[in-house]
Amino acid sequence: MNTERYVRQHVYGAPHRATVAVAGGLLPVVEEELRELAAGMVTPGRPGFEIAQREGRVELTGVDYRVLVELTLRLKTAHDLLVEIARGKASGRLELEALLRGVPWEAYLPQGGRVEVRADSTGSRLYHEGLIEECAAAALADAGMVAANRSDVESDFLLTVRLESNRARVELSVAGAPLWRRGYRASFDATAPLREDLAQAAIRSALAFAAGGEEAGSRIVFDALLIPFSGSGTLLFESLMALFEIAPCLFGRAYAFERYAFGAPPSAVWLKERLAKALGERLASTERLRAVLIDSHAGAIKAARANLACFERLLRPAGALPLHCVFRESDVFAAPWATHLPSASASLFVPLNPPYGRRLAVGSVDRLYQRIGESLERLAADLAVTAAPREGDGGEVGRGRGVAFEQAHGSPRRISGFVLCPTEGAWRRFQNATPAFRKRTVHFGQGGLDIRLCLFAAAGRR
Repeated sequence: MNTERYVRQHVYGAPHRATVAVAGGLLPVVEEELRELAAGMVTPGRPGFEIAQREGRVELTGVDYRVLVELTLRLKTAHDLLVEIARGKASGRLELEALLRGVPWEAYLPQGGRVEVRADSTGSRLYHEGLIEECAAAALADAGMVAANRSDVESDFLLTVRLESNRARVELSVAGAPLWRRGYRASFDATAPLREDLAQAAIRSALAFAAGGEEAGSRIVFDALLIPFSGSGTLLFESLMALFEIAPCLFGRAYAFERYAFGAPPSAVWLKERLAKALGERLASTERLRAVLIDSHAGAIKAARANLACFERLLRPAGALPLHCVFRESDVFAAPWATHLPSASASLFVPLNPPYGRRLAVGSVDRLYQRIGESLERLAADLAVTAAPREGDGGEVGRGRGVAFEQAHGSPRRISGFVLCPTEGAWRRFQNATPAFRKRTVHFGQGGLDIRLCLFAAAGRR
């Protein structure tokens, strides 16, 4: 096979099908982000590719390979992108083996490349996923590649063979390592870790809910950030990525498409330069963001400081972050939250991922969430922010304290954010303790658990 001609005609010269892998419950958020990116692509290519949800994933049809690379470099809420390299009938083992033998492996994978193989079979006669993986491993070995055992060695590439109704799709990961591995971490120390794609999806959902609009791009812009239970800083960094529109590729992580046999398209280097330049312009024209991180765990605060230094160092070629960040090692409930805030804020964002359990020495998770709700309600009162008038207060929450705080510190026009609730009881306690806020609850999965993502927002005078 003439590899160069194949790549020119069938990789760069033809539209592709691709699958966007998504964490449970995040389909609407990922589809929204894809549509936003599609409306503002930087790479010249075939416009107008189709985006559709299907069986727990998002599928792209008619997408230019270079556009697919740009999506891989910029997506923040997806888990992976996989480009289809072959498809065909596979009602039995012989048909599957014939299909796999016909895949132009050498056009995509270098000799000796280590490839992790995964199988997924739905509604097909060939349902044994272990057997499907064995067939793919044999085809790779015949082509000079190595099928790596996922538990023994880290692979260079990820291959998925997907069977649906006796039809097979052979897909190669464009990202390689999961997209939530941003590359900005220098240290880990947290007992309630939240994966980066889930954190980003929660942040985007909360900002859209606070803006009161469901259409793509409808979000508030916050100028102050309060993060109780800050952990090692994930919510800070993902909030910064959302606010400043930071592309994940700017942190220097590697991608599988850069190791393909034909290499990365020349547009990839140009694209990273364009994204860095655009980010530099945004950083230079944006007012300084004030952020306060609070955690009672010394190791978490230390890790957050180290991670922020790494985050800023990696972005330094684009420009300096307009950020003033304060770290406080303290019991989150030791003082009213308003006392931690900078003055004259216009919009406050409060993302909450409480590390319930031993770290907080709280026996009842439900009681913990009640205290969180009470602290948030007190914050709204102190900042004279209200969205739901309570009987007997004339439509304003805590007016006396609010005016006093406003005179001393200034008042935000709004408070918005989210809290992750592990149980229905915790969710109900939080709901009942926060009448000043309008709220909406959505669900997503993490580690086999159904997590309630409770979005909240309140607005008031300034």
